[in-house]
Amino acid sequence: MEIISCQVKATLNQIDPKQKILDQREESQEDQPEQESSIPNNDQRLPEREQKPRTRKANDISMERPTHPKLVAALKKDPSIIREEVTCIDLDMIHMIMGISGEAGELLDAIKKSVIYRQTLDRQNVIEELGDLEFYMQGLRQILGISREETLEHNISKLMKRYEKGYTDLAAKERADKWIDPANAEL
Repeated sequence: MEIISCQVKATLNQIDPKQKILDQREESQEDQPEQESSIPNNDQRLPEREQKPRTRKANDISMERPTHPKLVAALKKDPSIIREEVTCIDLDMIHMIMGISGEAGELLDAIKKSVIYRQTLDRQNVIEELGDLEFYMQGLRQILGISREETLEHNISKLMKRYEKGYTDLAAKERADKWIDPANAEL
């Protein structure tokens, strides 16, 4: 079996990004031998004396009103299944979106210090965090095959529709770009 890093393989594949993701998922499922999960299921996490046989399917929530923890346990996807299904492209996307989230938090903190704590705005830090955000957003766009220009053009069109006559609180609340005329809606 030829070993190529996920990033090199993705670069070599000059196909539709959505197709790349589907192909990568198929390959990872074919290449992985069946193995038992090292991640314990919910029953394995309980001390031995508290283990109860599972009498319902994992996603069956038809019981009487469950507690929130039981509902979450019944509805969340099993992590061993996620591990089996995840691909290098999936991990790359997760890396980028985690970076976006983390850097957005750091930018938020810099602004919070200025606005709430009345500290002098650390302009250099804001520039650094904005640059880090750009890095991760560009990484995500590359994975998905979306250009920065395409993103900006879509945003401009959306905002022009939303604020045809300029900004108003009402226009912000109504979000005309999200409204669909039922007479013209496709069924």
